[in-house]
Amino acid sequence: MNSGDADAAALLASLEASQDFGGLYLRFSSFFEPFENFIFLDDYNPRPLKKKAGWKKKPKKLATKENIRPISKQFYPFLCKAIKLLPNLLKRNPSNVADGEGEMQEERAAELLSIYRLTIRCFLCIAPCLTGPPYSVHLQWGQLVHRLENWARYNDANEEGFALLESLRTVLVTPLPHLNTSMLFIPGPSVVGSAGADSHLARLVSEVVIVLTCCAFKSQTRDVDAFERILALTEQVQPWFCIMEPDAMTKNHKILVDALYRCAVFLARESKLFDGDLVYSFCLKMLRECIKSPSVDLFPVMAHQVCSAIDVKWYRRTSFVIDVLRMSMEWSFSGSKVDLSKHVDPLLGFISYCAEGFYSTWKDTFKCCLELSVELADYAQQASIALDLCCKLIWRHIKLLCQPQLTNSKCHQNYGESKDLIKDVIREAFNKCARIIDVLHKFDVSNVREVIIKSMFELSVEVLFPNLSLFFPLVKQWVKMLCIDFSNGKEDGAPFLYALILRECPTWPKNIIVEILEQELLAYDQLEGSYPAICQSMKIKVIDCLLMDVLNGGGFIQQRARVLVWKALVIRNVGIENLSNCFDGLTEAISLFENVNYDSSEAKTLGHHHLSFAYLLRAQFTQETKQDWELIQCDIQHAINLLSELDFEAHHILSVQLKPNLKSTISMLLHTLDLLSLKGFLAFHFDICTLINIFCKIENFSVDKFMNMLWTGRRLGHALCPSPIDPDLFSRISQLLDCKISSVTFWTKFLNTSSYSLLLFVQNFFLSVSILDEENVKQIEDIYSCKLAVEDVKMVVSSLVLNVSAKTESFFFAGQILYDLSERLFAGGRAFEALSYAKEALNLRYKALRKKFIISNKKPIELAESSPAITGALDHLYLELLGSATTKVSREITNVDSTLSPWSILGCYLESILQVGILHEAIGDGVQSEKLFLTGKRFSMLQSLPSFQIAFSCALGQLYGKKLLWDLAEDQLSTAMKLLQENDVMISCKHCKLIFEVTMDMEIGDLSLKRSNRGPHVQSHALDIYRLAVRKLSDDKVENSVIVSSKQESFDDLSSKCHLEDSKQLAVDIKSHLWISNEKSLACNICSFLKQSSSSQNGGQHNSAQKTLLLPDIECVQSHMHIEIKKKSRNGSKNHSKIVSHDTQLKPRRSSRNRSLHNKHANLSVETENHSSVLSVTDTDIFCQKKSQIIASSTNSFDSGRTDGAICPSIECLRCLFIKMIKEGSTTNIIYFKWLVQRRRILLRAFLRIAKSLEASGVKHEAHEVHGVFWQCIFVLFNGKLRRDTDSHNYNLCLFKLMGEDNLGDVFPVERASLLYTMSWFVLKEFHPEHRSTKCCSLSNVQMQNIISWLLRAFILSHEIPVLFQKVSRLIASLILLSTIDGSLPPLLCSQESLSLNHWAAFFHQASIGSVVNNQYLSFVRDKASSFKAHKGLESVNILETASKLNCISRYAPEKLKNLGEFVKNFFHGFPRISVVCISLLDGDYANLIGEVLILPSFFPAWLLITRFDAGSQPITIFLPADSISGGIQPNSNSCKEFMVENKVVVSEWHCPWNSSVIDDVVPSYRIILEANFASLTKHVPSETDPQFNYAKWWSCRKILDSQLNDLLKTMEDEWIGPWGCLLLGERLDAESLEKLATKLSNCLKSQCDFEPNDNLIKVILSGSPSAVHAEACISQALLYKGFFGRGGCCGEQRFRAFTGRSEEIASIFASVHSLVLEAVGEDMPIDRQPVILVLDNDVQMLSWESMPILKNQEVYRMPSLLSILQKFDRSHYCSKNSSAFEVNFPCVDPLHAYYLLNPSGDLDYTQQQFEGWFQKQKWEGKTGNIPTIEEMLLALENHDLYLYFGHGSGMQYIQADSFGKLDRCAAAFLMGCCSGSLWQSGSYAPRGAPLHYLFAGSPTIIANLWEVTDKDIDRFAKAMLDSWTQNSALCCKKCARVAEDSKDGKALLPLRRRGCKAKEIAENEKCRRCEEKLRLASFISQARGACRFPTIIGAAVVCYGVPTILKRKQ
Repeated sequence: MNSGDADAAALLASLEASQDFGGLYLRFSSFFEPFENFIFLDDYNPRPLKKKAGWKKKPKKLATKENIRPISKQFYPFLCKAIKLLPNLLKRNPSNVADGEGEMQEERAAELLSIYRLTIRCFLCIAPCLTGPPYSVHLQWGQLVHRLENWARYNDANEEGFALLESLRTVLVTPLPHLNTSMLFIPGPSVVGSAGADSHLARLVSEVVIVLTCCAFKSQTRDVDAFERILALTEQVQPWFCIMEPDAMTKNHKILVDALYRCAVFLARESKLFDGDLVYSFCLKMLRECIKSPSVDLFPVMAHQVCSAIDVKWYRRTSFVIDVLRMSMEWSFSGSKVDLSKHVDPLLGFISYCAEGFYSTWKDTFKCCLELSVELADYAQQASIALDLCCKLIWRHIKLLCQPQLTNSKCHQNYGESKDLIKDVIREAFNKCARIIDVLHKFDVSNVREVIIKSMFELSVEVLFPNLSLFFPLVKQWVKMLCIDFSNGKEDGAPFLYALILRECPTWPKNIIVEILEQELLAYDQLEGSYPAICQSMKIKVIDCLLMDVLNGGGFIQQRARVLVWKALVIRNVGIENLSNCFDGLTEAISLFENVNYDSSEAKTLGHHHLSFAYLLRAQFTQETKQDWELIQCDIQHAINLLSELDFEAHHILSVQLKPNLKSTISMLLHTLDLLSLKGFLAFHFDICTLINIFCKIENFSVDKFMNMLWTGRRLGHALCPSPIDPDLFSRISQLLDCKISSVTFWTKFLNTSSYSLLLFVQNFFLSVSILDEENVKQIEDIYSCKLAVEDVKMVVSSLVLNVSAKTESFFFAGQILYDLSERLFAGGRAFEALSYAKEALNLRYKALRKKFIISNKKPIELAESSPAITGALDHLYLELLGSATTKVSREITNVDSTLSPWSILGCYLESILQVGILHEAIGDGVQSEKLFLTGKRFSMLQSLPSFQIAFSCALGQLYGKKLLWDLAEDQLSTAMKLLQENDVMISCKHCKLIFEVTMDMEIGDLSLKRSNRGPHVQSHALDIYRLAVRKLSDDKVENSVIVSSKQESFDDLSSKCHLEDSKQLAVDIKSHLWISNEKSLACNICSFLKQSSSSQNGGQHNSAQKTLLLPDIECVQSHMHIEIKKKSRNGSKNHSKIVSHDTQLKPRRSSRNRSLHNKHANLSVETENHSSVLSVTDTDIFCQKKSQIIASSTNSFDSGRTDGAICPSIECLRCLFIKMIKEGSTTNIIYFKWLVQRRRILLRAFLRIAKSLEASGVKHEAHEVHGVFWQCIFVLFNGKLRRDTDSHNYNLCLFKLMGEDNLGDVFPVERASLLYTMSWFVLKEFHPEHRSTKCCSLSNVQMQNIISWLLRAFILSHEIPVLFQKVSRLIASLILLSTIDGSLPPLLCSQESLSLNHWAAFFHQASIGSVVNNQYLSFVRDKASSFKAHKGLESVNILETASKLNCISRYAPEKLKNLGEFVKNFFHGFPRISVVCISLLDGDYANLIGEVLILPSFFPAWLLITRFDAGSQPITIFLPADSISGGIQPNSNSCKEFMVENKVVVSEWHCPWNSSVIDDVVPSYRIILEANFASLTKHVPSETDPQFNYAKWWSCRKILDSQLNDLLKTMEDEWIGPWGCLLLGERLDAESLEKLATKLSNCLKSQCDFEPNDNLIKVILSGSPSAVHAEACISQALLYKGFFGRGGCCGEQRFRAFTGRSEEIASIFASVHSLVLEAVGEDMPIDRQPVILVLDNDVQMLSWESMPILKNQEVYRMPSLLSILQKFDRSHYCSKNSSAFEVNFPCVDPLHAYYLLNPSGDLDYTQQQFEGWFQKQKWEGKTGNIPTIEEMLLALENHDLYLYFGHGSGMQYIQADSFGKLDRCAAAFLMGCCSGSLWQSGSYAPRGAPLHYLFAGSPTIIANLWEVTDKDIDRFAKAMLDSWTQNSALCCKKCARVAEDSKDGKALLPLRRRGCKAKEIAENEKCRRCEEKLRLASFISQARGACRFPTIIGAAVVCYGVPTILKRKQ
């Protein structure tokens, strides 16, 4: 081997083995050095050497056969081996390249590619010497071009590729043709001789062209020539494809088309950078190649992508798209039909894109270039051409697709085995056509309507797809264009589709025309919301056309009937005016359906289906029109029968046109269910549910979906029912279905798909939020996977409401969740929080209602302030069902389970109205509840809904009864009773009927008790009614309606077992181990007491089982016998010793008046019979059912006890029983339990009424009878199993201890509080030796401290039930004061060292005043917050957040009794530095109780309870007797009224602001004076110039009234207040001067007394007594009665016999401090005082306390409650660091920033004359003689400091009460109208009046009149007030000026004893603090009263509500 061979071998070895090719190129170039004369060896060096400047290449020799032959022999073998190795070495490695290897591979590739190129050049040199074809080396050269492109050497590949083609052309064509060869790269096969037939050469050419094309788009070149060369190459390569083998040709052509496509997309995107002609021609060329290539299927996609890539602003874009569309058309005609069927969808997508693109471009151009009309027109013309091509293209493709031979082809079978796929394609084609036509319409193409008809005709495929709804997109587009073009009054000129069809498609059969016209009707339905007028008009035309022109033959009876149904829907949709026509049309349709003779079972199935639908629809219309229940019932029954007879088995084989629309049928059946549920009729429910279940199976709906339809629409029960699911219906459905729906697991599983559905289910079965502790709730949440906390519930609601796509369903479900939440909260006693969520539920449901109904309100709801007859106040309200809500049920729906009928929404809305009304009534807001009840009753009457009518009538009856409107109450209850009797058959639910009956019985009993005389016969009648209610509750027939289990076990048997229905399976499913593990840790205190009580009973129970069947209080009966015997013996002795006991057991003497009420001659048999009659109902019928009776009847009796008298070993309370049921998971038992709880709640109320009736005065009933009732109440409250053997003696005090305990969970917290209150009063009334000498049972052992403990528990439980809360608080405050006599206080009140009895008594007294108003205010704040929406659509969230915040404010008591002490301490901390005085007047039982405790010889009719609060000091609470005051006026005398009648003056009826009050008993003359005042001021009084009227006598009457009222007020002060007037005065401004004397006096008294005197009481006496005599009287009484009682001016010292033993001791103590009293109290010294705020109870707020002599010079304000005062002041900013009080930051107003409303009615000329000019002089804003709008009033109140009103009344007739909630702030008000400051009483409800509305809105002060006033006199008062406010001198204090003047002379206004001080020092100390705080609005009221001619009858009417408000002028 020579050296050359060795080098060649070494190089090849290096290529094969080496991994590092660095330097290898140099070795190759060195090896190829012999070729240096022919080629440049360094041209391809990857690392070229630097050349010298000016270096040039020298030309090389041309290689010829002769000169190259020597070299060729030497290098040929090497070149062959190298050419073979290099391609393989340059293959890319597909595996992942490690870090750093990528760059190394690139370097290696560069080296190898350079060697490869050099090798090819050498090979070309020796080519002339080689044998074979001349292009054999070019084949290897092609491999090089591929490798360069693979390694992204695009420029090199491009260079080599074109070099290859040029070389190939030189080799093949000799000589070259004399042509322009600049763009000729490839010679044709015809000119290359035999090479033109070589397939290898053809393949080489095509591959090189493909590589060059790929390099163009991969390199992203911007070279225009490159793409022009590719166009030329593409054209020149075409002949060579024909030479290639078929497979190779297909492959390469596809690759070429793909490369061209990528280049085209690149050019389209970058069209701005290239020549337009190039882009245009290149893209079209690519698409033509696509059509010719096997890639023809990709043509639509490629066309779409290229067109979309072109810039929309490219000027040739439109023409390009048109050419593409034409090309598509050519492709359609020339393409393969088989292949076409596969790619219709992409084509339709491309066409749709083109249409959208044209419209978008046109729209943008139109916006930007409005002035270029010519260009726009040209573009529109081009676009129209293109869109027309689109339509034609679609027509062509669909025709090809639907040809029969295509349908049967193999390819079509691959595309889809059935015709459904082709149907989908056709449907899509219709949609695309419709969209294109829409764009054409926007281009305003004239023949667009003809295009629609043409499209219908071209796309009609009747032979293949008959009776399909394919035409609907085109029909809807027709309707849409018609609505756009002919709306706004152009309906008459609208073209008719039917006419065009007849003209364009005369051959169409009628069935197709009918279908199109029906689709036209459907399209009008869908667009009616946007174009109501034309849609309604055109629908009538279409229907008339169908009935008169199309369906007029005999063969279209069914179609005609169907159109008649549609016509009825259309007419109904227009409005309610033609409801009778709708009804008649449906009747005609039903008649046609009934007379059809069906020729096949299929036709009969369809006909009966349509007939049943018509029946159901007529039932709906009947509800709206005739409301004929018999017809509704008959139609529904016919529909059920027809649907039940359908051949459901053959449904699947029915043809399409005969298949009933079952989804619409399901929807209609659901609507029918809702209507029946709303009516309360359940007889058809199971049959309808069965049909729905069958239809759901046919439609392949799951059981979950079926149950979801019923549950979410509330269709498993009915409206107003306490059970969310009807138990009988539920049992029958569970038997119908295969799965066990009685398992809670089933429900939680299928409802878990949505958070709200599961929450709805769980909330429906929970009782209240307070029944379970946190651990129980957490375990239940884990079991059900549902959060139950209030915050979590609110989050679910927010997610529903805040959803952008929130629809009616969202509002409905959110409202339902909040409704259930409110029920839970209210059941737990949280009334205010429940009200906030109930209102939000009502708002949400109202939104849903407005989607279905129209509520017309012809005039605003106005209720007279005096609440006269208002039964017709809402007759103007109308409720009209929207036509769209009715017609919607006839349409096919896609989501059946989410549809809500208008009836279900109406039912929920009415339920919410009732709920909110009940809650308003519970918190004492009678006005709002009355409005709501009347509204609900009105709507119920309009829709003939007896259940709701009864419910609202009962609620109104109760409300009017509490308002003392007896006649209205009786009317409502009579109406309810009559409705219940008339609709006994319709109201199917026995539970609801029972509730209605019992409720009415109890209300009628209450009415008989409250109305007229409360004599024994009335009491007996009421008692009989209550007993009847209890008897009805114990009726077995009602209880049998609940199906507990298939074995018909009693519920008590179930509850005593450890397992319930399916418990084994459910225990695993619901994770019961969570409960078992915590059983011991969650011990229930109620169960413990019950077991302890039962154990006690076991020890003492009788052995005989028969004895246990006796009455539960048998011991009470025996004790009663002993009582009677003792009474007889006691009656024989006429002299009784009177014993006063001072031990803890209170035994005061009952008055002779009360003792006389007992019947001395009642015998034992009568008493025993009466006792039996009270309790026999409950014992024998409910709790003592015999075992034999239960077995015989095989029924499920409620609360049935054991018959053997034994104690059940498993005793559980209701709470534990409920937990057990949740654990077991039986839905049936939970349903039952919820009804059990509801029934027990009603039973409790009935028992309480019986107890109150028994213990009421006037009827002889002994204590043991009432005790028996109380025992039953206790068992109803706590025991899970009611017992019949409730022997009170055996249970001892265990259960009574349970009554006062803080139990783990209260099922009946409010009822428990009411029971505690009732029991407390009963025991208090029995505190008498005659009643306590014999103890009949445990209740006889109750001590005073036990009673207070009960009441404290009731106080906690009832804190959000204000009426009960006030009663409990008042009784607690009274008992605390009474207990000071013997010290019988519970430990809780003695455990707080920092709280005295005064603190406790004061706290409870203030809680008893105004809590109803407090709740009303908080409700107002909540409504106000909801009216300020920060963002639209966030109302619900704002409301829910506000509800949470207000819940904290609304807590008037702690949640736990153990925290009460800390709560009270916090209450007194930070009290404002202003004196507040609370005043109540107690009569009746309170007067008797106080009289007995104080051992009065004769009782006072009433007692004043006065509490004074002073910041930083101990409060003062005191009882003062209030004797009757006649005032010298006879009850029936009214001189003024008689005088007016004598002068023939018409006297209007006076409406007293209070119905009845204790004032009428103790001060009857007060009402007489006010009525006489009204009579004398009647508006018909003639003027003084009238000669027929004795004006002087009238004037005399006025003076008499003024004098009488003045005397009456003075007498009230003298007799009631006496020396205690100091309690009503404000703090002295110089109070510091008395501090030392008061402290000294207090210390002296403490050292001598056996009790702790109240330091603040001593201070108030010294600072407020007008004389030493008054101070001595007060101090002596305070010492004698421990500061808790006073004698006033109507009682002597000897009357209080309970304190007779202390007189001498107190006299000696007082003598020692007499001198200190004289020193501290000055005589007739003028004193400046701080203002005082009076908080007056409802029974005394009508009195003018401010005009009593002692308060005439005192600045006095009124507020409805103490909490309302605290809310007026900001307690967070002004609290002192070292004091428990805070400095008051009084509000300020500028008296000159005022707005006036003067004489708006125009009939007060004198007033207008007095003030109009003066107001204008002040430049105030206002209106005179005109009525302002509400908006003007709101702006005036919000934007001014002071509002002045001079007109009739309070001005509320000019601003609605609800409008105050819109104010962010409110001005101080000066209301000078009659009764403008009067608060109208409504029985036990919150008072109402203008002052409260202003206070709630934020007004700081309201000055107004309590009663009627004369205009002239009140004008004098007003002028005096305004002068004082506006004069400059009013801003300084006259007293201070006088003090300063006297100080100059060395004088001071002080008593002589203090004249020793320096004058300057005295003056400094005596400066009035007014000057520091400025003067206040009410500072001048007392002075202004003197300006009146009648200072009392007119001046005393003026009072000031609010808080002290400073006059401060703005800068």
